[in-house]
Amino acid sequence: MKLGFFGRMAMALFASLVLGLGMTACGGGTVGYIWVLGQQYNQIGGFKVDDYTGNLTQVVGAPFVSNGTNPISLALKPGGRYLFVVNQGTVGTCATCGNTTQSGVGASIAVYSVGGDGVLTFQESYAPQGYIPMWAQICFFD
Repeated sequence: MKLGFFGRMAMALFASLVLGLGMTACGGGTVGYIWVLGQQYNQIGGFKVDDYTGNLTQVVGAPFVSNGTNPISLALKPGGRYLFVVNQGTVGTCATCGNTTQSGVGASIAVYSVGGDGVLTFQESYAPQGYIPMWAQICFFD
């Protein structure tokens, strides 16, 4: 099939239009999320990272409650579905352990599920082993 002059011009205009709209249709999206721990008010701040500019935008509902005292560390499960927050607790006295200056009163490990928009939903809290937990690491074995 052979197109005339106007047919070729219409085809070129249509192809240019499709190419131009295809490139602009995919606006900025979220690349990932950043969570920041705040000890003053025991909170977790959440931010979205923009794909094109790198700008941070606060997650809806942030800041979130850390469900413990003095959040000090966090760990994200591979796949990004669960976030673990280590709450160090406060310095107090421990009569049964023989240590009168440090006990980690109120220490916990809080588990959150990560929603589609980076929203954290508290799931459960666990008591850490030992006193005054400092950090967390996720390890998987085959």
